[in-house]
Formats: sequence, structure tokens, C-alpha cells
Amino acid sequence: MYNRLIILLTALLWIVTQGANAVEPSEFFPSAKLMYSQDLESVDYRVALSVPKKVNNEWAYAKEKRVKGSLNKRTLELDNGNSYADALAKLNLFFDDQGARRIFQCEGLDCGSSNVWANEHFNVRQLYGLDQSQAYNVVQLSDGSQTQYLMTYLSQRGNRRLYLQWELLSPSDRHAKADAEVIAADATVIVSSLQQAGYFVLSSFSPETASEEELLSIATALKVLVAKKFVIVGHSYGEHSLDERISASERLAESVYKRLLDKGVAETRLAYRGLGSLAPRDRSGLVRVEVVVQ
Repeated sequence: MYNRLIILLTALLWIVTQGANAVEPSEFFPSAKLMYSQDLESVDYRVALSVPKKVNNEWAYAKEKRVKGSLNKRTLELDNGNSYADALAKLNLFFDDQGARRIFQCEGLDCGSSNVWANEHFNVRQLYGLDQSQAYNVVQLSDGSQTQYLMTYLSQRGNRRLYLQWELLSPSDRHAKADAEVIAADATVIVSSLQQAGYFVLSSFSPETASEEELLSIATALKVLVAKKFVIVGHSYGEHSLDERISASERLAESVYKRLLDKGVAETRLAYRGLGSLAPRDRSGLVRVEVVVQ
């Protein structure tokens, strides 16, 4: 009896914890109608990181990633007070407020066929809308202790109704900590971030051992922006002295700097600095590395 009680309490604690960490779209679309909702404890999730293309009569992705974990799926019909532009702006504001790291995004005709996203990828027919009024995003959320991936698909139908697909993936501990499971940002997203925000944040898993795929994407983006120069900036937080934090952050930045040089980025366009804890800490943990436009 005692053992069964312990198991029950442990299960309840897991549910409460998952619920506390799960972000819900109703928080910023409070008047939306929830159409479908599903919570899955163990999935092998296919993260689409490119637009679907037909290969040998089957829809496939040039880039995708398989990640195991728990999944929260929501399908919402947004209220009539939201235009497509308003809804997309709210999503982007949410990403910014959460300090989300953007991994892949497409909008409008660049996303390909809405019919494929709705009926082949998400398997929710209500999502089938106008090809020119759709947006797909993959972002990484992190609070320093947990990393999650959020996939959203916004579409507007011909009758002006708006639908949002929301899929929040919480990787299992083994996958969340393994460098092999880092989902690298697409080079076009990095270019957009550098142009619009002036910086791009590397994965929060382990900047010192950033994935080869991510560094290749960064190198590609820097080569596209041929007229600009960049600084690799390291940050380190913790209980050490300021001098020790600055030294540690400089080593992080130097590691990324050298690996980008190895990938063909010109030395004349790149420098590195370590700021220790002299910049505000974000949600990503005790260390981070950024590429900053000079």
C-alpha cells in the first residue's frame, strides 16, 4: 500500500510539474476557441525544418529532426477580432517576450502548400487555408533548467477564419542534454536575426561545443552578409569572481570564433570578446554565446 502511494504521489508531481512548465496559447489568445487538445507523454516527434517538397510521389523535407519527449498539441480558432497580421504580430511578440531562439520560419507563399501543412503534416483539415496567408515557426524556449521546442502554424481560410496549430515539445532529459539533439537554426533565420535585431544567440545547450550543423548555418549567414563585420560575444554567470567569469566567457567566445574561421569566415570580418556577467542574464542558463553585428 505504501509503495503504491509513493508511485501515485510521484505521478501527480510529474503532472503538476509538466503543467507548470507548459506554455498555453490561451495566455495571449484568451478569447480563442479550443477545438482540439491532446497531451502525449512519449512521442518520437518529427520537427520540420524546411518546406515540404514532393519526392517520388511522397511529401518530404530537405531538413528535419527527430526528437523524443512529451508533446502538448492544441488547435485553436481565433476570434473575429484578430486579423491575420494581428495574430502573426501577437505570435512574434510572444516569441520575443519569452526570449525564444528562432530555428526555422516561413510565411506566405514561401511555405509552399497550405493543404500539405494541414492534411499531411499536422493532419488537421481546418488548418487548410490561403497559401498567401500562412506562417510556420519553430522556436526553442528555455528557462535555464528545461528546454522546449514550440512549433506553430497560423493560417487564414477563404472565409477569413483564422486557425492556429500549437505543438509544444519537451524533450526527455537524455535528449535535452545531448549535443546531438541540438536543433540548428536555419541560415535564413540567422540572417534575418542579424539584420533585424543585430545579433543571434547560439544554442543554450553548450556554446563551447556548438553543433557542427549550427556553426555551418552561422558561417553561411555571415558569408551572405558580406558588407558587415561581427563580434562573437561570450557571457558567463555563476559564483566565481568577475575576472574568472570574464576569462571563462572569453574562452567560450574564442572557441566559437576559431571554429567559424575553420568554416571559411574571413578573419578580417570576425573578432571575439568575453563579457563575463556584465550583461543581463537571460533564460538560457549560466553561459551563452552571441554573434553580434559591429
